[in-house]
Amino acid sequence: MIEIKKFDASHIDGVVNIENECFEKPWSRKSIEEQITNPNAVYFVLEEDGEVVGYAGMWQILDEGDINNIGVLLKKRRKGYGDMLLKRLISYMEENKLN
Repeated sequence: MIEIKKFDASHIDGVVNIENECFEKPWSRKSIEEQITNPNAVYFVLEEDGEVVGYAGMWQILDEGDINNIGVLLKKRRKGYGDMLLKRLISYMEENKLN
């Protein structure tokens, strides 16, 4: 089953794993953890059968949304997961009237 959920502390290991696999200069674990308490951060994870296989995040500053990252595990690519995550960010922006 595929689910998109709001990012919380239970997802940190999965997001760190994706970050390290996907990006040449990945965010540190500490930076990822800080997004949970960052009042401007909006992050979602995509779980497949309970495993975090993708994530997407943005910062909401006043009436603007600034997308930071979208990452999907290499073995889970080409299934439309990145598109699903992007659409979730866009719907959040629409719901909150962000530019």
